[in-house]
Amino acid sequence: MGGTLIEARRLEEAVATLEQAARMSNRHPNAVASLATVHGLLGKPDVAAAHLRELAERAQRSYVPFAPLIPTAFAAGQRDVAMDYAERSWAAREPAFILLARHAPEWRALRVEPRFQAILRDMDAR
Repeated sequence: MGGTLIEARRLEEAVATLEQAARMSNRHPNAVASLATVHGLLGKPDVAAAHLRELAERAQRSYVPFAPLIPTAFAAGQRDVAMDYAERSWAAREPAFILLARHAPEWRALRVEPRFQAILRDMDAR
């Protein structure tokens, strides 16, 4: 629902929905990544950066896939960090990355980045 609200540009509603989803899921990395995305779209990269710190700190203690870190870093305005995560996610052949890289609406802005385009070309070559 949160992703649909983001696509419909009903961003404030998306925040409320995604906050609830994050609470219900014990702050699942995908929910936190979606929250970061909507905050980035709202022009609040500092809030997105807080979400990135949350996920990076969690990754110190337990497994967090690279895939949700990609849009989170991007929303925080940390493009190079996002591309580093994308390269690591592709190198690990994370299923979520393979699934989302080409088609996830929330990843649309990533697809214009040259480093991301290089990953997509590599995916095509395999």
